[in-house]
Amino acid sequence: MRTPAHDTAIVLGLAGLAVVGRLSLIAIPNVSLSYLVVFLAGAAYGVRVGASVGLVSRVAVDLMISGLNPILVPMAFVEASMGFFAGLLHRRTNLGQQRPASGFHTRVLLLAIAIVYTLLYSVLADTADWLFFSVFLPNAPSVARTALWATLVLKGLIFMVPAVFFNAAVFPAVVPPILNALRNAGLLPEPASAPLRRLTPVADAALGDAKD
Repeated sequence: MRTPAHDTAIVLGLAGLAVVGRLSLIAIPNVSLSYLVVFLAGAAYGVRVGASVGLVSRVAVDLMISGLNPILVPMAFVEASMGFFAGLLHRRTNLGQQRPASGFHTRVLLLAIAIVYTLLYSVLADTADWLFFSVFLPNAPSVARTALWATLVLKGLIFMVPAVFFNAAVFPAVVPPILNALRNAGLLPEPASAPLRRLTPVADAALGDAKD
């Protein structure tokens, strides 16, 4: 049974892994293992854990790299959103629980998820940058602000190509064995089961007679 202390330990442990994952590949622009860790947090443990891991890890890394930069706030929200989206996949696919974590179809699904996940992060991050800059350009014409947003997003998508290929290779290869290991160790939450429906008295009696 999961407790608040258990969830806190999971969040802090995975957030620490996300920090290490980002710092370990910091020399390669836009390529990071933190995508994988935040995705796993949400896919394995749900929306709350995924969003918390994204938020905590982003704040910790930004404080280490750039200090108290105001852009930290929207970027932390972006990272939390990515954990949230991964948590929605946890609810929809039961990846690693009711749905097998291994197999061809699952790996193809993970490849597609990795591509969409990385591109979505790019769009959200550049939109956060645009909102941050627009605060300092309140008198700029709306057309100029729109052009700035489009330029940031398109430029960001181009620069994210290496990250797309990296995540598309890593997610299908790494996520299944990790989820299998977590499940075998009993570290995944139990999948939600459908509630039993109340039968009518006649059906109850019929079932009772059949058992007898």
